[in-house]
Amino acid sequence: MAAAAFSVRRVLSALAIIVAITLLALGAIHYWNTRPLPFDRAVWNAETAGIDDFRRHRMADWLVQQRRLVGMSRAEVVSMLGEPTMTSHFRKYDLVYVLGNERGWMSIDDEWLLMRLDEGGHVSVAELARD
Repeated sequence: MAAAAFSVRRVLSALAIIVAITLLALGAIHYWNTRPLPFDRAVWNAETAGIDDFRRHRMADWLVQQRRLVGMSRAEVVSMLGEPTMTSHFRKYDLVYVLGNERGWMSIDDEWLLMRLDEGGHVSVAELARD
């Protein structure tokens, strides 16, 4: 009986270790695939068809978190990101860039990079939104 209990305990311990390692690996993979990326103009402008790693979204995350856009002139932003997206969404913003389908299991909306310009023509607000 003691040998059977010992075996069950060993199996449960091994199972717990396997589950813990699996959860850590999944967490690391999730972080790696969702972490903000420093801006790279070539990647930003690259054709994204068939790419499902949300690179533009992650670069927009980085730009907003690091406040890299705030203080830039409209011309500097357009030079960096290209021409803004023509849309009737988000009329309260001066510069609007579509990033692509929203991140998540059911991507039914788009994610956007939105900027407001101050009276001097410089970015005063940069934020992300979903429609």
